[in-house]
Amino acid sequence: MDLRPAEVWRGSCRILDAGVWRGAGWDWTIKADTDAPSLSNILAVNSSCQAVTCYRLIVADGFQYEYPDVSVRMRFPVDVTMGVGGVVFGVKDATHFYAAVVDLAMKTLEVSRVVDGKETRLGRSSITPKAVPWHTLRVQRNSILSKDFIETFFDGQLVVTVEDQSLAIGQVGLLVRGQTALNFDSVHAIPLFSQRPLSAPAAY
Repeated sequence: MDLRPAEVWRGSCRILDAGVWRGAGWDWTIKADTDAPSLSNILAVNSSCQAVTCYRLIVADGFQYEYPDVSVRMRFPVDVTMGVGGVVFGVKDATHFYAAVVDLAMKTLEVSRVVDGKETRLGRSSITPKAVPWHTLRVQRNSILSKDFIETFFDGQLVVTVEDQSLAIGQVGLLVRGQTALNFDSVHAIPLFSQRPLSAPAAY
């Protein structure tokens, strides 16, 4: 699934309101941008929410993944303190999801699990951003020997690996946290592998 903003976000997404803050003052907008990695539109979000526990989510409807491979390009504002966001997956609703969140001002990436609205940090590590306007965030959830683990990459480098099996199949999307202005582009999501057999069963 390639979620090009001009074609998908306009009619096949759902916005979820998570966290402690409620009210107006945030929006997701498709905008033309000649500097976009995949011309010619970007998905821009602005949130005036002051609480650091305030999440704003947008998820793709009609897609359910148990082991997703999700990537996105992100552009942060000049004032990087105003930009915190990333990817959500395993989304059940506004109070049940996983989040991989980049804080460029703090140069950190963390992976969290939200259950019944309560956030638990599963892992956190420092990042070394490349000197480029658009950064890449990628999240893969895999399973080996009945253990589920989440690998998170930033600008091509593996940053955080955690084990967790709390949430299973769910939707994927994007999020921002707190008072934030971010741009997103080139969103891709595919199942990392399929449980379906490679061939039809024998006819006997």
